[in-house]
Amino acid sequence: MIVGAADAANGALAQQLKFIATTSILFTGALGCSLPALGRRVPALRPQGHLFFLIKAFAAGVILATGMMHILPDAFDKLSSESLAAGWRNFPFAGLGAMLGAMGTLIIDNVATGYFTRQNLNMNSVEPAGCSAAVVDIESQMEAPLPQKGFLAAVIKMT
Repeated sequence: MIVGAADAANGALAQQLKFIATTSILFTGALGCSLPALGRRVPALRPQGHLFFLIKAFAAGVILATGMMHILPDAFDKLSSESLAAGWRNFPFAGLGAMLGAMGTLIIDNVATGYFTRQNLNMNSVEPAGCSAAVVDIESQMEAPLPQKGFLAAVIKMT
């Protein structure tokens, strides 16, 4: 097969676009990985800040949308194949798997966030001598200073 001038030009253009795409992906990845390190100098980029939370939420949305747009249609096609038994074709198992995966991710995120929030609150509170971990001294918690920065401060301000 003889390669024409148009095919050679398209190949050169494709090569340039691949280089630009690879460079932009590497640069963006390096920038994303350096955000926590930049947080030491720029207070808005600290992991406790609202901007960092929004960036994380946006990144999670991009990853979830990529999975839904590229993988889910193929899963629906494969799980509705004529070679499968009728029970597999009649129920949208791909949607069920996606829903269970999303719910599982949210549950793990909520449990981990709650655990680390409680751990942080327990480390900041001073427990009186002689109190067991099961007994809570209400007066000492009422006198504890409220957080001034971070997510908990924003929640306290809203209430």
